[in-house]
Amino acid sequence: TKPLEDMQEVTRHIAKGEFNYRASEDYKQKDINDFAKQLNKMAYELAIDDESRKSFVANVSHELKTPMTTIGGFIDGILDGTIEEEKQSYYLGIVSEEVKRLSRLVESMLSMAKLESGEFVLKPELFDLREMICTVVISQEQRIEKSGLEIVGLDELENLSINADRDLIHQVIYNLVDNAIKFNEENGKISFTLKSEAKKAVFTISNT
Repeated sequence: TKPLEDMQEVTRHIAKGEFNYRASEDYKQKDINDFAKQLNKMAYELAIDDESRKSFVANVSHELKTPMTTIGGFIDGILDGTIEEEKQSYYLGIVSEEVKRLSRLVESMLSMAKLESGEFVLKPELFDLREMICTVVISQEQRIEKSGLEIVGLDELENLSINADRDLIHQVIYNLVDNAIKFNEENGKISFTLKSEAKKAVFTISNT
């Protein structure tokens, strides 16, 4: 009964959500070894599912925080007068786009099961990548000014249309810009380049 007692101990840990425990597979009896292998396989798959769940929660938090931070920052700027009256319509336009993107993000997250089952479908469309990059940078204007950062090369980006999933590319660019701001030194620089190369769009961002 010793092998069964050992495996019972493993199942107790698994029941508590401790999926890193494994049963020995070195028993003399083949049937018991087969049972231990199945138990370990179950523990491994539960560990993968648990990691996926934690990753999903972390990603959801990050994805939702992105547009909400932008929306909150511009609305506060309008309410407290930081954003001048003649510029308010422009920034409200960005807020409107972020609200729509937030709605699409929620819809995408509700469809996350499709991604896990391999049924996720990209939604490519033609759009101006330069315009998107500029919009993302403008959405972080307050953070950039607060850190005294200098933006280099943004006004020199060439107009470049690409065929891709707009929301996913937006999130990639936002994450890159966010990191360039977050992990920069005070009064540093953030440099941008964008060019077409062998029928591909090559976008680079670097910070001090």
